[in-house]
Amino acid sequence: ASKGTPLLKKKWKSYLVNFSQYFFSFWTQPQRIRLNQLTNSCFDFLGYLSSVPINTLLVRNQMLENSFLIDTRMKKFDTTVPATSLVESLSKTQ
Repeated sequence: ASKGTPLLKKKWKSYLVNFSQYFFSFWTQPQRIRLNQLTNSCFDFLGYLSSVPINTLLVRNQMLENSFLIDTRMKKFDTTVPATSLVESLSKTQ
């Protein structure tokens, strides 16, 4: 009964904004996210995100020849999804 409530959609909206800001350093404008476009079954997407591993990459930059090195750590999604779980989730949505 609580799947389509406005409170759940507002929580989901704030989760998406915080998620994009933290993991991708991407600052969105929350007022541009439309509540009508959010799916009623947000938990499917939430479950997918919790199962996707997040790896830390080390990127090394050299500014000039024989000068200092800068190490930058970045977070990256490993979006390899097993085919069986992908087919199951697609068949459930139809």
